[in-house]
Amino acid sequence: MQLPSVKQTVVEFTDVSNNYWGYQAIQTTSCGGFLSRYPNKTFKPE
Repeated sequence: MQLPSVKQTVVEFTDVSNNYWGYQAIQTTSCGGFLSRYPNKTFKPE
């Protein structure tokens, strides 16, 4: 059984800078639909 492909646009989280150690993983999983964000475009990684 194949799952439907979910592709979202890149979200620039206001609390995750591009030099944060997990930035790329957060972006990848968010675009794949595995993670979501809070309503105010925050991710709260800590």
